[in-house]
Amino acid sequence: MTVPGLPLYALLVGLISGTLFFGGLWWTVRAGAVMRQPVIWFPISLAIRAGLLAFGFYNVAANGIQASLLFMAGLLIARTAMFRLIPQSDASSYAP
Repeated sequence: MTVPGLPLYALLVGLISGTLFFGGLWWTVRAGAVMRQPVIWFPISLAIRAGLLAFGFYNVAANGIQASLLFMAGLLIARTAMFRLIPQSDASSYAP
């Protein structure tokens, strides 16, 4: 059974999930570089980001393989956009 708005919904959930995941990763690395004990925050951040990503994928994947592929496409689009939008000075300012 095809739901009319399902492709757009799956793509949108993928975009949002990808933005939250990769944006959260960027924020974690930036904040972790100046924290006193980053070893505590990194696993917590990973669990939160992975949980949100899994929740989004679980909700979309129940609608079939096409929805799952559109979710993954949205995730990859968000990843590409995050890498292009983050200034290069942020990416290289913490290099040893």
